[in-house]
Amino acid sequence: MAFKLIITLLGLSLTGLVVGRCPQPEALPYKVQTNAGNKFLCARLYDHGHRDKLLSCTGGTWDVLNGETYPGRSRDGWNDRVSSLVVRPGCTLTAYKDGQFSGPIMRYTGSKPHLGGWTNYMSSWTCDCPYTDAPLNCRPEDRVLTMKICHNPDSLTMSCQYSVQKGMVLGRSVTEGASVSTTVEVSVGAVFKEIFSVGLSVSTTTTHDWSRSQSEEFSEVTTHTVTCTVPGGRRVAVKQVVGVCGDTKVFSNEYRCEVLDATNEG
Repeated sequence: MAFKLIITLLGLSLTGLVVGRCPQPEALPYKVQTNAGNKFLCARLYDHGHRDKLLSCTGGTWDVLNGETYPGRSRDGWNDRVSSLVVRPGCTLTAYKDGQFSGPIMRYTGSKPHLGGWTNYMSSWTCDCPYTDAPLNCRPEDRVLTMKICHNPDSLTMSCQYSVQKGMVLGRSVTEGASVSTTVEVSVGAVFKEIFSVGLSVSTTTTHDWSRSQSEEFSEVTTHTVTCTVPGGRRVAVKQVVGVCGDTKVFSNEYRCEVLDATNEG
């Protein structure tokens, strides 16, 4: 009985110690609502850090938005206060020892449960992600596009093959024309996946179920071969469900082979 009591008390003590845990960068909330619209969360700052990550990232927090510049203001109490931080995947927080972006500089990515010599040291900072906030403020739509029409002039059945794309093509409004890393593409792709899943779910336009979409549909574009059977003397349209949000396109994995009749040929 005494042994069980000791184990129980030890368990309770350890539970009490684990009062914080630095989240993984990809586990941070991805957006913050502002008066100017939704913005990406670039980083989250904490005023308590610890070399043991299970005891870190606690206390007061400051959410840093994408593109935010903080010159340092003594009245809000965050000068020389940051002790740990987590930065969204692909983004970078640049810290300055002094206010107005002056003094020694340190750049952070990922999760930092303890800032070492920079603990309670930074007074101003900027935070930037290699993409804009456009995805958070676009309206998802979808449509069925005809990719190819196959004509069978013979009387026997034939096969028609066509190479279709599957994946996401980020619009210029998102990347501003710059190339992005795989890490960034995965991070932004996860956001678009949620936008389509919540915003469209089962589409009334195409009947495509975006809530069951695969992650591959929101990642780098790949090419696949689709085969349609074309009856003798008929035409078949190779069609694909394509999602659009702003100028970003998502080529889904739903393809259709539609036999054209006299009213819809061409």
